[in-house]
Amino acid sequence: MLRAAAGRVSAPLRRLVHSSAPRRGGATEEIFSDTQNGYLFGEKPGVPRKKELWETMMQIGMGGTFVLAAIGLACAPETSIKVWAEEESVARIKRRQAEE
Repeated sequence: MLRAAAGRVSAPLRRLVHSSAPRRGGATEEIFSDTQNGYLFGEKPGVPRKKELWETMMQIGMGGTFVLAAIGLACAPETSIKVWAEEESVARIKRRQAEE
């Protein structure tokens, strides 16, 4: 009974000590994919690629966003200080002419 309790306590401690112990030999070998064929994104050149569903939705969404942004920016009112000053000066000149 005491041995079983000691085993339950020592197993996590043993794992903790062994996992945090320094490793010798430098970097470990990491495998990033099961099949490394040397092609960009794993697609062979000359083979037509099959589009996934999210790609079409992304292109439509981004294209629509750019079109709406371009229209919105083209129709936005001019807010520079020079435009305001020009309009204000024209209005003042007209008021002075109307008073005379």
